[in-house]
Amino acid sequence: MEEKGVEVNLTRIKGDKREKISDLVVREITFTILLNKKKLVTLNCSPEKYKYLGLGFLYTAGILHKKEDIISLDINEKQDLMDIEIKGVSLSSEDIINSNLWIGSYQQPEGQGETPLSVDASLKIGSNLIYYLISEMQERANFFKLTGGVHSCALVDKNGSIILFSEDISRYNTIDK
Repeated sequence: MEEKGVEVNLTRIKGDKREKISDLVVREITFTILLNKKKLVTLNCSPEKYKYLGLGFLYTAGILHKKEDIISLDINEKQDLMDIEIKGVSLSSEDIINSNLWIGSYQQPEGQGETPLSVDASLKIGSNLIYYLISEMQERANFFKLTGGVHSCALVDKNGSIILFSEDISRYNTIDK
């Protein structure tokens, strides 16, 4: 796994004063997803949690619906690459996605209708819990505290427990992770 940040020498300017310092700066890499042996997308991301990022991206794009559809999955961290085979999905050259333009517009092949996720509309969350969870997220955002250069996201259950937490240079990737 590559380092998420790198120390760089820089000049900090405050008012009319200059100061030479060393600071931790976030790293960004490109991560490519091959779907059924064809390149689907190259994402700009922080170098970690490739499996979560790849599977999350495929899920939010509407390409992967359930884990049973996965035929094979290989993550090559040295090449920043995910090679996945999924049942019932075929790509044309128009399906290659530029992550800088990606807004979730993948079109499913004919006959593969989407089933919307159901939402329990009766769930109510008090403002105290929301403020508590924001505080918990800020407490866990260690790399943000060091660099100020990443976004964070959390998945929380209805009891207010954080199940998953992620940080990434891209706010979209934090959700996919």
